Amino acid sequence: MLTKELELAMQQLPKLTVRQLATQIGMKVRTFYRHWRETNTPKKLLEKKKVEFAKRYLITNCDKKIAEIARELQFCDHYYFSKWFRRNVGVSPQQYRMMTHKEREALERKKERKLRRKKEA
Repeated sequence: MLTKELELAMQQLPKLTVRQLATQIGMKVRTFYRHWRETNTPKKLLEKKKVEFAKRYLITNCDKKIAEIARELQFCDHYYFSKWFRRNVGVSPQQYRMMTHKEREALERKKERKLRRKKEA
């Protein structure tokens, strides 16, 4: 239930905080957090949705420069956007844009394996 509301809110406001999201849904922040397991906090889910949104935006707007995309996604500058994107995806926005579909899928699988190993340890 909350995941659909989260996606809708993300489309309307890409730079959304957990507090703003809870308020928009009509919940107190503490109650909102109780709906989530410890491993999948609202903040982590929000970050994941931002990453997915940025990936889609990069691929569908190939004619735009990275700086334009960073501005449209409400990042303070393209340097911070690139750093944030690299930390979350593993490659720069430009590299991600140049990858083929198969290369992107392989990158996702690699990241998932890394997360599973981290959880097991």
